[in-house]
Amino acid sequence: MLDFEHDRPTRLEERVVNVYRKHRPYSPQDIDLDLFIYDAGIWVHYLPEPSTNYQFRDEMYSIIVDNRLPRRQQGIELTHELGHILLHVGHQTFMPDDEGDRQKWQADRFATYALAPTFMIADCIKPTNSRQRAERRVSSVRYRVRR
Repeated sequence: MLDFEHDRPTRLEERVVNVYRKHRPYSPQDIDLDLFIYDAGIWVHYLPEPSTNYQFRDEMYSIIVDNRLPRRQQGIELTHELGHILLHVGHQTFMPDDEGDRQKWQADRFATYALAPTFMIADCIKPTNSRQRAERRVSSVRYRVRR
């Protein structure tokens, strides 16, 4: 088992952990993306168009997920867009490129941690001399996306 005891979670990771503590998934296979969506009060629409998110009125949000993508990719896109809603304000169209890139990086980081949280996968990873084997093991974890 790897020792993550000395790792301090970022504020972003703490937010994810708080949602998971409330709903108690015990392993990556138990992750249900609808937990975040429900808690945030967000509408999700699966349509044949690029994934994005919209804000309506003050606190009402919708996420569009491209239903032409494979199901696993839809989950990643959904979580990435959720990261934008939870972490950012404003519209990327009106931002300098470097700020938009920074926000995309943050949304990707949110999606990565939400789909494979360190506190859950620490016991699943066995020490190995091969980084590729460890990466394959983590990437093989399945999560649920309901429609």
